[in-house]
Amino acid sequence: GMYGSSRGNVTLTDTGSTIYYHRQVAFTRSIIVAVLPVNDAPRFDILDQVSVWEDSDNYSAPVASNITTGSPFEPEQLLTFALQQYPLYATFGNSTSPLPMLDLLVGSPHINPQGNLSFALARDRHGSMEFGVTLYDDGGTINNGSNTSVERRLTLTVLPVND
Repeated sequence: GMYGSSRGNVTLTDTGSTIYYHRQVAFTRSIIVAVLPVNDAPRFDILDQVSVWEDSDNYSAPVASNITTGSPFEPEQLLTFALQQYPLYATFGNSTSPLPMLDLLVGSPHINPQGNLSFALARDRHGSMEFGVTLYDDGGTINNGSNTSVERRLTLTVLPVND
């Protein structure tokens, strides 16, 4: 939002003071009103679902859009996406396993600041995983600002192929 400061004068008038024998008394003072800057939370939209075929090549495609630092007055901020697997297990076919996501993927998935999701699939694995996706900016939290977006959910499904 908008922030800054403004200077002005305030005049208080007493039109019936008994201290000054019913004379009008006025006091004028100069004041400064300051509105401090507050970091607005970043925002984005995301696809609900990404599906790929088992044993596909490395994936890279846009999944996030309408990415903003939260305010048009914060264009210089750097943005970073974070993905947290939720819950901390994967579904393989019809069964749920406490195995980590690395059983479906090689390494961790990544969303760059432009909203492109990238990951590499493990061979001969299929199933689905759900991620919480959060966007952070480097604007800080001073004056009750927010540098963290609302978490969005993204489901990654690796579809089986007949090997």
